[in-house]
Amino acid sequence: MAVTNSATQNFVPIRDIRDGVVIMKNGQMAMVLLATSINFALKSSDEQRAILRQFQAFLNTLDFSILCSVPATKYSTILRTSTITRTRPR
Repeated sequence: MAVTNSATQNFVPIRDIRDGVVIMKNGQMAMVLLATSINFALKSSDEQRAILRQFQAFLNTLDFSILCSVPATKYSTILRTSTITRTRPR
């Protein structure tokens, strides 16, 4: 059986990236938006409502489809606490 060497570019549906906009081989365009996280649970109920209203207003301004990806990462507060304790100035 013959081995075929194919370039990765043949499998990725991206034609080009210009000014942060991904141009797909089928002509569609995509953009990646990175947002920072907040600790929603620590916000007051007024702040939580304001955050939700602003996010809703943002979504209502869009006239195209979007995909939201929210990765979840386990975080050890014990590890973080020990790091802070060790690096704290005395």
